[in-house]
Amino acid sequence: MYFNGHFCLSVTFFVKSMVNEPKMLLKATLDLLKRNRIRCKTNQLFLNDIEKDCMYTIKKETYIVECKMYKQNTTHRKLESKIKEHYSKLLTDIKRIQDETGKYKGNIIPVLLVNINDSRLLNNIFGKVKRSNSNDLFNSRKIIAIQSLPVK
Repeated sequence: MYFNGHFCLSVTFFVKSMVNEPKMLLKATLDLLKRNRIRCKTNQLFLNDIEKDCMYTIKKETYIVECKMYKQNTTHRKLESKIKEHYSKLLTDIKRIQDETGKYKGNIIPVLLVNINDSRLLNNIFGKVKRSNSNDLFNSRKIIAIQSLPVK
């Protein structure tokens, strides 16, 4: 591993680019799915007012993915609040799609894909969201970083 000025500058630029480019996480997701030969649909519009970033199916399970990027220096309290808000909205949207269209009643797995790599923090946030929400979709929940995205 190199620690010269060029390497540090490249890493700094990449990290800043990820924060400044909101679709970078979606692009990385699409690349990961493509490398694993998984077909997906992007920017799916439902009921004229719900758009989800990505949908794909593996072994009869349909993953509905919403990508969210957070600034790395965000406090845990604010991060928890934002993730809870975004995940609850994802669940509400999927439930509405199911109720109003009759589609996607099977094995739906909602995925909030985030740029936070602290799995303990994400599990803690999920536990708090679960206690405040009685949605059946929690049986197959995911609030994860990209390295945990199911591809097999």
